[in-house]
Amino acid sequence: MRTGATEVGGSTAALMAWCTLPLLLGALALQARAGDFDWRTRGVLFRVEPPLAAIQQDIGRGGDPTRPAGADPAGQAPPSGDGDAGDAVPSGQGDAYAPASPRHSYVFATIHYGDPDTLLLYLPRLRQRLSESRVLVNEVDLEEVWQPEYETYRKLATGQSLRRLIGDQAFAELQAQLPDTPPQALDTLKPWVAMSMLEFPFGAETRSIDAMLQDWAGQAGMARVHLENLPDQLAALDCVPPTDYAKVLEQRLLSGWSFDLDAERTAGYYRERDLAAWLDDVDSMHGLTGAALAAEEEARRCLISVRNERWLPVLDGLLRQGGHFVAVGAIHLTGDEGLLAQLSRRGFEIDVEPW
Repeated sequence: MRTGATEVGGSTAALMAWCTLPLLLGALALQARAGDFDWRTRGVLFRVEPPLAAIQQDIGRGGDPTRPAGADPAGQAPPSGDGDAGDAVPSGQGDAYAPASPRHSYVFATIHYGDPDTLLLYLPRLRQRLSESRVLVNEVDLEEVWQPEYETYRKLATGQSLRRLIGDQAFAELQAQLPDTPPQALDTLKPWVAMSMLEFPFGAETRSIDAMLQDWAGQAGMARVHLENLPDQLAALDCVPPTDYAKVLEQRLLSGWSFDLDAERTAGYYRERDLAAWLDDVDSMHGLTGAALAAEEEARRCLISVRNERWLPVLDGLLRQGGHFVAVGAIHLTGDEGLLAQLSRRGFEIDVEPW
């Protein structure tokens, strides 16, 4: 007869088997569901569980699957900090801190304008879900200081004129829709900047959900990870040459396109938690033809597809650790190539979190 934990016929082996059996069965059930997420399921807040392999790795490091989320083996609170990705887990202590994190994470579909009441968001519940996590992951640091060199992303080169790019008639319509911006200032802007100004239906006094989440995380002393910096984001917005994207702005202005109705329709999809319908609406590219349609397709590729490809491996690594609250634009999450579907195909279990 062998002795100790390796004893075949003794009570130790039997006890270990019975203790681990529920965990293994649960993990197998989790794995069976991975890859089955239907991206047309309605929701804006999603609970994400790591793949079976990540759970097994955590168990191998001594993680306790029965431990309440957020409590480490000694009963201490998980570490907190404030900064970029390097601060999320103290250097050289990943193994020590990983078990202290909840196994699940949350992914929240943000929308960059609109007040919580308009969007039917219950902020106390949202803040509670954030507080269950130890790291906020968002697109960009909203406190990053604007630098003079960033102006090249939004201003036309010397000698270029927005009026000449879109024509006198379209420029007159642009002035009519943006009466508070001097014509001389409008004339220096790249077409994508003017389009953004038209599409943003609220004043600067309206605080975005993104900003609220970052404020709450800061107040709680949570670590923060940003998926890109401001130049990365500006480069994505500015990826189509002004001469090409001017066609989009011109067609929108001369077709009588209502930017306010477009914004309200978008907010309506969000209120209904129907991100798939929003994507269908974006895919239709209403009223654009020819060169304008091609320019808009390229702009969308830069803004959504390219950034998703860059973010996905980062999110994969973070979400395997658990304890993260990810807040990115809703349009990045939906679709067969959206982040949720791609994470599901990588083995993550994704469920809509009820409000």
